[in-house]
Amino acid sequence: MDRVTAAARVQGWSFPLGAALRKGGANFSVFAKHATALELLLYERVDDALPSRVFELDPRAHRTYHY
Repeated sequence: MDRVTAAARVQGWSFPLGAALRKGGANFSVFAKHATALELLLYERVDDALPSRVFELDPRAHRTYHY
């Protein structure tokens, strides 16, 4: 499992909710009003038991209002 640091990401957008393809990558927006932390887990195959990559998101740096 590969853990990706904050330096590998750029600022995202709060709209639309869910996953959206953007030029140069993908944007993920999640409503998380009371979250203290969030991880985005990516899997290579639908039946994998463990994620291939984990993106740790810091709510102080990766939050727009409640998203």
